[in-house]
Amino acid sequence: MTSEPTATESQTGPAPALVTTETTVTTSFEQSPTSRPRTADAADSAARDRRDSWRSWLGIAGVVGLVAWFLWYKLPDFRGLDQHRVGIVLNRDFSLHYPVLVAHVLAGSVALITLCVQITPWMRRNHPRVHRISGRLYVFAGVLPCALLALVLDRLTAFWEGNAGTAVESLAWLGTTVMGYLAARRRSWAQHRRWMTYSFAIALGFLWGAVAGAWFSHASRAARHPVFNPAYLFEFVRWGGWMINLAIAQWWLERTGWAPRASVERAERANPASTVSPASPTA
Repeated sequence: MTSEPTATESQTGPAPALVTTETTVTTSFEQSPTSRPRTADAADSAARDRRDSWRSWLGIAGVVGLVAWFLWYKLPDFRGLDQHRVGIVLNRDFSLHYPVLVAHVLAGSVALITLCVQITPWMRRNHPRVHRISGRLYVFAGVLPCALLALVLDRLTAFWEGNAGTAVESLAWLGTTVMGYLAARRRSWAQHRRWMTYSFAIALGFLWGAVAGAWFSHASRAARHPVFNPAYLFEFVRWGGWMINLAIAQWWLERTGWAPRASVERAERANPASTVSPASPTA
């Protein structure tokens, strides 16, 4: 006859199975993907999802259209390298004024075209190699020569209105671009995106002058006289253009969640391997 289990055995016998079951459940819960804390990659993915809205694409289309208009409006002035077609007074005491101007315009065109590639999420995700190459072109063939030559041209212009604003803008463009490139080399993607967003905003600030100049010319021809003193216009566009763009860029970073957070930055430093992202234009 089989003996019945004692009270001690009935209490202690099932215990190992219960402990094993609890351990298994706890382990599976800890390893469940839904229970893991959000990493920098998860935060970046959520930010990218928020960005890919119709409003973002509408803004990108607006930037691309503005750049296309600017190139269509300004580049014909340099067709055939005819110095008489340029709408500025060349410095007769500096024979290289026109070549420096041409090099500045070419570098600026490279910066604007590659900027359009950089801000396109589809290109960054589906063709990361093209994104990285265009990023290097933006930095080394666009921003660096264009901004440095702008500082040279600033000393050669026949009028002084807005020159200080152009100089500060060029230095800010250089600074933000270099900071963004160095952040990409460190694989600090949140900082990289922030600095490059500022760089793009400053780059587009130069277009304010073309838009305001076109409007001023059209309004003056219609009125058959200057509608107001152009010195005020130069001062406004060469200071206000890039400052307003920077304010818009900061608002956009905060609104879309792309502004770097301390937790994301700490996660990147703690686990660099998990933060490697294809969204690095200059790495």
